[in-house]
Amino acid sequence: MKCSICQGEVREFWEGVKCRQCGFVERKVKNTVSKENKKRADFWMASRRIKIVKKQIQKGSLLDVGCGLGEFLKIASKTFDVAGCDIDKNRVLIAREIVGVPKITHGDIFSIKKSFDCITFFESLQYIQNWKNTIKKVKSSLSPGGYAFFEVPNIDSYYYKTIKILRWVIFLMLNL
Repeated sequence: MKCSICQGEVREFWEGVKCRQCGFVERKVKNTVSKENKKRADFWMASRRIKIVKKQIQKGSLLDVGCGLGEFLKIASKTFDVAGCDIDKNRVLIAREIVGVPKITHGDIFSIKKSFDCITFFESLQYIQNWKNTIKKVKSSLSPGGYAFFEVPNIDSYYYKTIKILRWVIFLMLNL
């Protein structure tokens, strides 16, 4: 198997593969999970994330980069003026239906021209090759006093190495 980004050699692990050259992590799709259980898990994860965000900021505008199917945006829209972007056109179309707002854009953060009080990258930063320019774009796209939240997988964690459970690390960057 080759890396889908750079075609380099990959190292397999329980939940996916990691490229030895560029570090790209790709999770395996598991078809054994029922749609209902997946929906519950996605809702639980989105609920957990909004609690973390609301500890720092309670209202304003929020951009979710790599919004996928819009589960997080659906919950966040109860508190925030939400927008999202994703590079997968099909997911954008589905997310617009799920969230019920047209503020979901096909593209990356560089296609967004306005500023936000909060920008989130939940399970999406690891797919970006030029993350330094992305962080600079986040900084320039935040309103004064704004917050950015990043959540990325850690396949080199103690938990993964010992019991093969993929733990997520949340980085909170305040007032970029």
